[in-house]
Amino acid sequence: MPRSCCVPGCKANYSSSDASAFHFPKDEARRLQWVKAIHREDFTPNQNSVVCARHFEDHFIIREDSMTRPDGTVITAKRGKPTLTKDAYPTIFPNHPQYMSKKAPPARVNPQVRKDKALERDELQFQDWMKDDMINTFSDFCDNFVPKVSKD
Repeated sequence: MPRSCCVPGCKANYSSSDASAFHFPKDEARRLQWVKAIHREDFTPNQNSVVCARHFEDHFIIREDSMTRPDGTVITAKRGKPTLTKDAYPTIFPNHPQYMSKKAPPARVNPQVRKDKALERDELQFQDWMKDDMINTFSDFCDNFVPKVSKD
């Protein structure tokens, strides 16, 4: 007997067994996050309660696994049964008002990585400026500087 999605109005996995369904997390804080997301305050999930894959964004669902060999090649294999990432929660509710579906915020980047990228970007801009501002010979100096001084 297939499990049915506990999101109100969802009939996604009633008739077909190909729709993946995911159990509520065991962690109480994450479980409460899921209950709030599906907007069922009167609902207490049990061990058989599930939410179907149609309510999760694609980046939350792991459908294939990858492994890097020692020689550097990457092997990718499709999973028999999809699973969720650790931070997944339902965000898509097509049968509800639009304000109930909230897109998940982008994952935060480590502050050190952001700082390194900013320093790299600044260094590249500085190198470009130095290349454009280079005066190789005295005649280049005279050609670029003297006309500007005489105009003033």
